[in-house]
Amino acid sequence: MSERNSWPASNEDYEFSSFHELVLTQKILEVIHRFSRDEQICPSPFSLRDTMLAVSALLHLEGVKIASAQIGHSVNCRQANRRFTQAASERFEAVMEAAAVRAAQRKH
Repeated sequence: MSERNSWPASNEDYEFSSFHELVLTQKILEVIHRFSRDEQICPSPFSLRDTMLAVSALLHLEGVKIASAQIGHSVNCRQANRRFTQAASERFEAVMEAAAVRAAQRKH
């Protein structure tokens, strides 16, 4: 699936193999299934695509930021993961707030 499966310049062995990608993909699909069942909704593939593109964009932005900050330096994978998770969550919350404002503006 992906050729870049480890942290750049990492001294630690935290490889993310094709196996891990497949397992994570399966878990994401399970979460979508449970969410749909629990919320009693049936999201279209286009809605799910847009959601995954938003997540992908956040991952890309944070990945590039982390990679460029770590050029020539050793990476602490656990610390980088924490920073990434926090930054991605903050960005996602900002996107959700902007979407809510936009939806409210359309109603008026």
